[in-house]
Amino acid sequence: MKAQPLYFLTPTTALAAIGASAVGVAQSVFYATSEQRLAVIAVGVGVAVVSSVGLWWAERKAPRFIPWLVGVSLVLAGIGVWVSGGAAYVMMMPGLSCAVLYLATRTAFTVASLAVVEFGLVAAHRAETMLKACATTLGLASAVLFVCVFSLFAKRERLARREVERLSAEVDELATARERNRIARELHDSLGHVLTVANVQLEAARATSEGREERLVRVQELLKGGLHDLRRTVTFWRDTAMTEARFAAALAELISHTQATGLRVDLKTEGSPRVLAPDVGFALYRGAQEALTNVHRHARATTVTMRLGYEPASVSLRIIDDGVGRPELQLGNGLRGLQDRLGALAGSLHIEAAEPRGVCLELRVPA
Repeated sequence: MKAQPLYFLTPTTALAAIGASAVGVAQSVFYATSEQRLAVIAVGVGVAVVSSVGLWWAERKAPRFIPWLVGVSLVLAGIGVWVSGGAAYVMMMPGLSCAVLYLATRTAFTVASLAVVEFGLVAAHRAETMLKACATTLGLASAVLFVCVFSLFAKRERLARREVERLSAEVDELATARERNRIARELHDSLGHVLTVANVQLEAARATSEGREERLVRVQELLKGGLHDLRRTVTFWRDTAMTEARFAAALAELISHTQATGLRVDLKTEGSPRVLAPDVGFALYRGAQEALTNVHRHARATTVTMRLGYEPASVSLRIIDDGVGRPELQLGNGLRGLQDRLGALAGSLHIEAAEPRGVCLELRVPA
């Protein structure tokens, strides 16, 4: 994402620069001769134009000219201070502020120091005593330091704001990518298995007429089940509140559909059930769904035991079957997607051989 241009000059800061130039001119009127007044007025107008219109144009059209315009503003202000005998010192403030905003910090404070030195020389030349000149110079130095520090804070605040905007844009992009990945997992979990089995049944029906009607009925039932599961997925994510009752109802419905295939499923709940966050409850539900699908497809099991445990800092779900077991279980897309889902919640997926036979799959999520 392309970074937005950073503009320091606003209508408020432009008016402040014009106002400071006007104050500098007004102060010099009481101390300068008529020729000096004309010179100071001309210099003041130049400072006001460069510090407002000039920098506004440079920021938006030609950034490479910004250091030059800052330098012109400071030189003009220096001339005004020298001609007015130091009376137009306020005229230096816009240039010093712009130096802090647009130049390197070390360079800006070096320029500010030179401005104070210039004023000190003028004050020493015009003041009656050196003590008075030092006092006047010290007062100006305090004002210059305040302006520079205030401008530095404004610069850092503006830079920090742009960085926050950049990070916010990155977060939005990451959230969008995460949402795409989540939708991809949901499509796989909801429809991938259904469409795969339906395709196998249709290919078998095309290959032979024997049992074709039964296969077509089976395909129809599979597609209806897939559509129902997709609707249930949308319902899970549409509702923000994951009540314990809704989670238990969804799990019971999943078990009921699985038992309709002839596989016995026993659910045991340990601990005190409590409300789960939507992503936690849905991850456990998807874990149970993926485990039962794999048992039905590969394990040749007759019984599955599910243990849902509510612990003080986490919730666990163990799915244990009495099937043939697999010495080396390879993670397919479903289990990889489940692993990614749990990983996003700081959870874990553990698979091991069950006793005396079968496979034990354990999900654990902080909750």
